[in-house]
Amino acid sequence: MAGRGQISFHSGVLFAKSTIALAASIRVATLQETSFDFKASNKELFGENQFAEAIGRGNVKISGKAKTGRFNGALMNQVFFQQPTSSLLAQAKLLALDEPGTVATAAVTVANGANMLEDLGVQNPATGETYVRVAATPAAKQYAVNESTGVYTFNATENATLLTFSYLYKTVAAGAKTMQINNQPAGEAPTFKAIFSQKFQGKTLTLTLNALVAESLAFGFKAEDFSMPDFSFAAQADSNGLVGELSLTSFE
Repeated sequence: MAGRGQISFHSGVLFAKSTIALAASIRVATLQETSFDFKASNKELFGENQFAEAIGRGNVKISGKAKTGRFNGALMNQVFFQQPTSSLLAQAKLLALDEPGTVATAAVTVANGANMLEDLGVQNPATGETYVRVAATPAAKQYAVNESTGVYTFNATENATLLTFSYLYKTVAAGAKTMQINNQPAGEAPTFKAIFSQKFQGKTLTLTLNALVAESLAFGFKAEDFSMPDFSFAAQADSNGLVGELSLTSFE
């Protein structure tokens, strides 16, 4: 009905697009929620009476937050980290947790030894003891490891002992990447454009903010629940002095 505005329902659709020329848009998939806050800093003039005689508007801040049900490394880099292509390695780190292995001839080679990256410890599951890592010539309940080959060395008295091994190793499967997070100069931050759209009952609301800078990126993990990464942002005017646009199919 004219004059009553329009109704919105559900989380809508959100795209983030770097302000770099020819940058690809990235959809914030499995979007859980998005919020936009417009807040003005007002100054009130009071006299001898109770109520203000005048109010002047000062600065206006636009901020927002988006929560997603997926981890998207390209999105995180585009809106928050801004790491160069040279910092993206074509591999991903995997965890081998408590991998069993029996000591033979004072050594064990772990299953992913050829791709091993980092040792995370050795335990005896029968006793609960954690073995101590040494550089070479291990005594009882000690071990040495060559992380380039995945070969663990023990004292000969450990032969026939079942142990568990935890370590990181790499995969170079298609799509796998690791982003190195470098310490960049202060003041450097990616700027991106946000395009949000929500359609309900045949009517569409579209909000575009031309130049956003992320303020935070957060993700947590807990038992029996999905992780929901979120990021917050603040808006500024673009190089043409335009902050954005609000579009409604029923504006009034």
